Amino acid sequence: MLRKVHGAAVLVAGVIGLGCETTQRPTAHLLPATAPWSRVPLYWVEVRIAARIDTLGIYTPGPPLVAGDTQIVGIMTQVNGDVRVFRYDVRTRSTYLEPMPAWLAEAALGPAPAFAPDGAHLLYAVALDNQRAQLFVRRLAGGAELLRGPVLWNVPPPAEAGSLGWHDAERFFWDLPWFNGADSRLLRLSGRVGSAVVNADTVPVPAGAVLAHYRPVVLADPDSFVPVSGSSFALLRPAQFPGLAPQVRAELDSLGCWIPQSPDTPRPNNAIRGSFAKVGQIDWAVRCWRDHRSAVLIIWGGDARCPSPLRDWYADPLGRGQEFYDRYLAVADSARIATIEMYGQEEGDSDTAWTPLREWRGYDGVEDIVAEKASSVWYCVNGRWIQLGGAD
Repeated sequence: MLRKVHGAAVLVAGVIGLGCETTQRPTAHLLPATAPWSRVPLYWVEVRIAARIDTLGIYTPGPPLVAGDTQIVGIMTQVNGDVRVFRYDVRTRSTYLEPMPAWLAEAALGPAPAFAPDGAHLLYAVALDNQRAQLFVRRLAGGAELLRGPVLWNVPPPAEAGSLGWHDAERFFWDLPWFNGADSRLLRLSGRVGSAVVNADTVPVPAGAVLAHYRPVVLADPDSFVPVSGSSFALLRPAQFPGLAPQVRAELDSLGCWIPQSPDTPRPNNAIRGSFAKVGQIDWAVRCWRDHRSAVLIIWGGDARCPSPLRDWYADPLGRGQEFYDRYLAVADSARIATIEMYGQEEGDSDTAWTPLREWRGYDGVEDIVAEKASSVWYCVNGRWIQLGGAD
């Protein structure tokens, strides 16, 4: 049931059903409002049609939708905390209210929702608790869920949780504060209606904008997220990694692997090709991330081989407080292998401690690098891995 209130109005399912047209399309504007009882900034709505100005006695968290030539639709927050949908009829200057659908009530827990320009969809974010939030896109008529984004950690409270918006009727974005040391940027989640993919990147802060200083937003559940290069916590599915051999991609997919991306070396990274056991044999070394554990897998291209994974799986906190991935792989070519010293004499049959492996030249090693710390080179000899000295 709709309830009329003095002077203006909201609907959800029927928002697209428009009435008669006016001679000029109305526009809606936000006026700052004082609402000390609210945890998010609220605004009055001002409707302009030619020289006529209607100010609605309604508190709203964000821009309403101008639906056709006769209706203004938005979300209304009341003093008692109740949230409703409002519709303002420009012709009659009447406002109607109705209770929020359960799914739309969730939108009040995050930053101001954003209506698509054509009124067909609503973009909103839900605060799952005091640290986590998630993005959703729904069809406005009927409320069908079309897309949900990644779960994010360290999301600021709603008043500072960035802004939601649309580039056009299909492409949406959510900009959040992002801090990486002294670098202040925006973390931008973006996507398109009809696609299951949500991308992530960092973009400059607009001139004059001031961000509250929060910890970087980080990924909570990579299995819900398909990121792109640019963000510090990017993970790529094998299908997203350019140049992977089909058999390599198939094996990684069968194991449920993501390929973590380090910001400390050109992307894409953490998948390398070389001859790791025999001259002329083409092998791959790929860092596989799954279930918050990592390992370097070797996909062999022939009969010469050593065990895979290169080392045991180890706990990896990426997305659980770790803000970026600090390890990446590189090929240690045969010329370099010939001059690298061993860590201990037990690793070779004919070498003493810290002597070059001169008789083992001819094929490559796998270098495992920890950014700004050190590296180790792993070399496959007689069916076993030996650890050589790397860079300090």
